[in-house]
Amino acid sequence: MKPNKKYKLSIVILMIFIHMIVFAVLGIFIKGQSESRSEASEETYCESRSRLQIEALRHIGACTPEGASAVWGKGLKKQNAAMQFSVMTDRLGNEYIENLEVTAPNWVVGLPSPWVEDYKINKTAKTTDDNKVMVVMDIFTAKTEGMVDEYKAILTVVKEDDGYWRIAKISMDEGLYVYTGFYNPYNKT
Repeated sequence: MKPNKKYKLSIVILMIFIHMIVFAVLGIFIKGQSESRSEASEETYCESRSRLQIEALRHIGACTPEGASAVWGKGLKKQNAAMQFSVMTDRLGNEYIENLEVTAPNWVVGLPSPWVEDYKINKTAKTTDDNKVMVVMDIFTAKTEGMVDEYKAILTVVKEDDGYWRIAKISMDEGLYVYTGFYNPYNKT
C-alpha cells in the first residue's frame, strides 16, 4: 500500500472509532434520561394508584356498628392499616393518614412479636343519638409461647348519610397504639 492509501485508511478507521464512541456516549445519555423519566412516571403512577385506592375506600362501609368494629379488629390482626382506614369517617381517616406517614408509611402496622392474636367485641351501647354507638373491644396479643397482653379499645361508631357505619373516634389503652398506626399521645419522646 502506498503511504497515501495507508493514511486515508487510518483516517477512515479513526473516524469510525470516533463515531462509535460518540454513539456509545449518546446511548448512555439517552438511556439515563429515559430511566429518569421512567422513575418519575413510576412515582406518579404509584401516587395516582394510592390516591384512587384511598378514594375507593371512602365509598366502603359496614352495615352495622359491630361490622365496622370487626373490620377494624381484623385490620389489627392482619397488621393492615388499609382495613382499619376503610371503616373510619373522613375526619378520623385523614388524621390516620397523617399518623401513618410517620408511624407506618407502608401501611403495615403492629409488631412481629408480640402480635395481635385476636379481638372480641364485649359490649355495644347506644347513645342518645340513634346514629351513634359505643363499642367496647378487647384486643389480645400473643407470642409463640402464648398470650401476652389484653388491651381495651372503645370505638365511637356513627351512621353516616350514606347509610354506612364508620368509626369516628378511638380511645384505647396506651399499649395498643403500636398496633394501630396512631401516634401514642402518652409517649413523651
